[in-house]
Amino acid sequence: MRWIAIRGVAALLLSAVCVAANAQTTWRDIPCAQSLVLVAAASGVACQVQQPLVESANVPTNYSAVGTLNDVRVNLRLTHAKAPNHFRPYPEQESVRSIRGFAAEIMGAGLTDWSGPSAQRALVFMTFRAKDRTCIGFDIPGPPHSREAPAHLHGWVLRGLLCPPDGQPTNRRAVIRYLESVRVAVADPTRNVMGTELQPWP
Repeated sequence: MRWIAIRGVAALLLSAVCVAANAQTTWRDIPCAQSLVLVAAASGVACQVQQPLVESANVPTNYSAVGTLNDVRVNLRLTHAKAPNHFRPYPEQESVRSIRGFAAEIMGAGLTDWSGPSAQRALVFMTFRAKDRTCIGFDIPGPPHSREAPAHLHGWVLRGLLCPPDGQPTNRRAVIRYLESVRVAVADPTRNVMGTELQPWP
């Protein structure tokens, strides 16, 4: 990831490989109650935070949630901008590069049968084949930090991988159903990342 500070707004260029950011940051385990990305499930998820070794207002904080829930393999990564910084809007092709890059980072080579991108409002998702399962990769930006900020800016970006067992759906409705159980803990705790009421994990 590359950040450029322009007039107080942090612009995120979603590159496929986050080499520069990872050279300056380290991951550590945290209780999931301290994470900003939360899944509506009692157990089955491990959480981490990635913070810069040298504190900087222009470097975002990453949170991850990884685990298996009802036999669905889950890997979520939230990139959170520090107020008053925000992410600028980015085109769909940047989401595609981000999804494919994140999948390659987590799962390695050998991912096949990539679908084209599908969209649901701000959500962009794709399906692909990873060994024994068809997986979903997605990218969704969140609202600005405050009502005073321009509405087109984003306070966070969530990307993730969802790999249900073969035979379970990976269509638009399935993606939304999973995301209805995921929230970012910077706003209303009763709302999910889709902006609707938080639901139990399916």
